[in-house]
Amino acid sequence: MALETRAVEMGFSVLYYRFDELMTALKVDAGLPPAQLKRRRYMNMALLIADELGFEPMTREERACSSGW
Repeated sequence: MALETRAVEMGFSVLYYRFDELMTALKVDAGLPPAQLKRRRYMNMALLIADELGFEPMTREERACSSGW
């Protein structure tokens, strides 16, 4: 929690997601054109926290999406 607390103190925007919630949002938005994606809240944060990664089994597609992080 120290990283996000410090980021907020320094004036950065921070958004917290549980990993499964983030994956759901990404799947729903997968077909959107880039102009609409830029308006998504998770795309406009300086720091995006994806917590609880690895607590739930992931599908092959989810593993592929998360491997670039």
